[in-house]
Amino acid sequence: MPPVLPSPDPASARRSKLLSLMNDFGGLVALWVMDSLFGHRVASELTLLFVAADLVRHVVLRRPIPVLWWLVNGLMSLSILAELTFGLSAIEPWEGTATNALFALMFFAGAFMRPPVIQRLAEYAQKAPFPERRDITLFFRYLTLLWSGLFWVVTLLDVCLSTTHFAGKYGGIVSTGAPVLAVGIGILVSRRWGRSLFRFLSGKGAFGPV
Repeated sequence: MPPVLPSPDPASARRSKLLSLMNDFGGLVALWVMDSLFGHRVASELTLLFVAADLVRHVVLRRPIPVLWWLVNGLMSLSILAELTFGLSAIEPWEGTATNALFALMFFAGAFMRPPVIQRLAEYAQKAPFPERRDITLFFRYLTLLWSGLFWVVTLLDVCLSTTHFAGKYGGIVSTGAPVLAVGIGILVSRRWGRSLFRFLSGKGAFGPV
């Protein structure tokens, strides 16, 4: 992460960032929670109702709907509708691939948010914002695009294995291990090497004039 130490921020700002994250990812959270409580079929149907109600809430209150919200909830809803229409057995072979592609799209869209989604997560984790500087924003945009690229690699690998004779032999290992490896690399680069990477890119002029 950037070497600049952030200044303390009021608790209200932290709550606002948490609510913003929940606004974007609320549908996914609802699906995970209800799936463990009511089973997959009921959870899918209730999640569709939740997303529809959230959309109506935005429209009625005249609140802008973020691009990330459309990506997360729109793609998730399409996946649920396809599953309910064609059956789980028809969708299941491609479910992991679709999930990885969803995360890749989310991070890609999140890279162009202000602030980028990885910066929002970092600020919430450290309970303080980073200074509003062009180089810091660009750094987190690059980090978010890195996360998107990692999930695109996993998606393409999954597709290649699913369409070749290696699917039966290595498919299970890759579908489980590749996303975990991608997340591990993303965390390692973002947290452990972040400061060094920021200094290196700054020295190379990757952020242009500050």
